Amino acid sequence: MAARKTLGVLIGFLIAIWGIIIWIFLIHFSMQYVVILLVGLWIIVTLPAIRAPVPYLLYLTLVMMIWTCALPTTRSLASTTRWLGWVFLALYGLRYRPLKPSRFQLSSVHGVLLLFLLYGLLSVSYSVAPFFSFVVWGSVVLMWIGCFWSVWHFINGWDRVERVFKVVPIIGAITLWLSFGLFAMGWEPIVQASGRFAGILGNPNTVGSLFGMSLPGMFYVAITAFPRRSLFWLVTIWLGIAFLFMSGSRAGAACAGVGLLTVMLMCRKQKGIPRVAISVVMGGILSGLTVFFRGSGLTLFARLRGGINLEKRLELWRQAFSVIRHSPILGHGFGVANHLHIVDPYNTHLRAVLHMGPHNSILSIGIDLGVVGIVLILLCILFVVQKGLILLKLHQTGKERLLVAALLSTIFAGVVNGLFESWWVAAGSIEGLIFWVSAAVITRLVMLDRNAAK
Repeated sequence: MAARKTLGVLIGFLIAIWGIIIWIFLIHFSMQYVVILLVGLWIIVTLPAIRAPVPYLLYLTLVMMIWTCALPTTRSLASTTRWLGWVFLALYGLRYRPLKPSRFQLSSVHGVLLLFLLYGLLSVSYSVAPFFSFVVWGSVVLMWIGCFWSVWHFINGWDRVERVFKVVPIIGAITLWLSFGLFAMGWEPIVQASGRFAGILGNPNTVGSLFGMSLPGMFYVAITAFPRRSLFWLVTIWLGIAFLFMSGSRAGAACAGVGLLTVMLMCRKQKGIPRVAISVVMGGILSGLTVFFRGSGLTLFARLRGGINLEKRLELWRQAFSVIRHSPILGHGFGVANHLHIVDPYNTHLRAVLHMGPHNSILSIGIDLGVVGIVLILLCILFVVQKGLILLKLHQTGKERLLVAALLSTIFAGVVNGLFESWWVAAGSIEGLIFWVSAAVITRLVMLDRNAAK
């Protein structure tokens, strides 16, 4: 009942927000002050949600992140407001008393993350911008507490796993339907100057990556839902594929392709998989043909054929390598790679070499923490994948295998997407929320199965 009231308050607040936005466009009021006002109101009306279950907190956090992405405001303000979402998840975990050592089980994933955080804290001492690095480090601490500790306390069985994981496809669907709805209404900010379909978040790669990360979850819901709901999720997947073609997001396309392929391979013997897989493929082909013959904007076909922006991306990676070579072991300080627009006043030579973020999570961590940081984060991801494969062996059939396959496919999709974007340790990232919550759920499930076996 309390959760429904909280959700009702949130929906009412979002309706009020749309009214305010319409008013803003009418009188051309400054968006900066309105963003601060809306964030303050959001905090006030959602304070009761701190005691709500993790799925509703995840929902609130994702809405917070998406809303600040969609607002035409400065990047630093948007990132700062998105961090507040992690505070709510962290508070959910921290409101419990610390567990006794005999009850708390540390896994290999937890151990590597602790080492990564300790090494990141050490990097603050030699960072080119110490105070800024400490703030970014603190936000990452909140992110991992919010994910791992909250999931640890909430998930005590498979029914709750599904409740947590279903939040991801729901948010992905909301973003896609809003994007196409505003596009149909002729809302101009949804299309960039280059002609790429940017979606409601104002960035084609952000919406494409969000769809790619949520695609395994959509596939899972399409299989397990009732026929009418299954049709809705199939149409949503077709819309997502059409968005990838219209936006020209190669990162989103690679992410979605890996996520869909891996979940189908891991569940190829499950009942209902062939039907849904054929529907997705046929719908994707029709979406691609429609966009191709319509020929509007800078589509994925044009970007793949002409190599548009690929040279710039390769040049960024070469610049990132040159920065890493200046300090290959220790790095330049936690968080500096993705925030050169803030670090620039402190250290101009970094900005002179690397004009913007490297758009690669591995290179970004290499700039921040050197080779040691890269090894630690890759070890963490490897341990998560290993635990996911253990769960697949334990659950050969049924709904539980479908759920594990969708979780593990989300991790694979995130790894691929991280090769094109820098968000593996970015607290203000929508993709980071999905990725690390999935990792936390997999880690928790392995521990629950081991405890049940004992």
